[in-house]
Formats: sequence, structure tokens, C-alpha cells
Amino acid sequence: MWLVLFALLSCAGPEQALQRPNAVVLAPDGRVVVSDFHNQRIVEFDEAGRFSRAYGRHGIGRGDLYQVWAIAWGDDGKLTVANQRAREVGSSDEIWEVKEFDGGREVGVHSL
Repeated sequence: MWLVLFALLSCAGPEQALQRPNAVVLAPDGRVVVSDFHNQRIVEFDEAGRFSRAYGRHGIGRGDLYQVWAIAWGDDGKLTVANQRAREVGSSDEIWEVKEFDGGREVGVHSL
């Protein structure tokens, strides 16, 4: 628990700054993975709580995130992300999808 709090509080630079983190999961190797809701991205910290990388960007295409509501670590080693997004650019009609990320890259998507 303390590592998670440390990771969330250690975001000092603009690239690391979290805006409305809404989900946290601990990876099997000790990394802390955070959903950064306002920035529409996933942020990873190493086991010591240092910023490691961020991935995802606002959009509705491959690798994009729109509104992340939950994250979970799968038994297969992939990060599963529950994402709500617009059906198409400019649309107010939204759909739910589950995206899978491996090594920071989107490797699967399932619409609900």
C-alpha cells in the first residue's frame, strides 16, 4: 500500500503528473500501474516507485484510450483495460470495450 501511495505522490514532472488517477493495480513483477483518467493514459512506475513509462492517448483508435474506468492484470501477463468511448469521432453515442495491452502496446480489443 505504501508503495502505491509513494508512486502516486512522486509524480513531479509534467510527463509524470497524474490528473485524476482512478484505478491502480500491482503487476506481478512489482510495478505499479495507474489509470490516469483525465490524461487518458496508463502510467507505470517501477518497483521503487519511480516513473517508468506512460502509454495510450486520447482517441478512439488502436492504442487510444477515451475514458478508462478499470484496469486489471490478467493471468496471461497482459493489462486489461475497461474503456468507454465514443462510437465515432464527434458522436455522443458511447460504447464499452475491453482492451488488452502487453508491454505498453495494444494487442487486443473486445467491444461489449
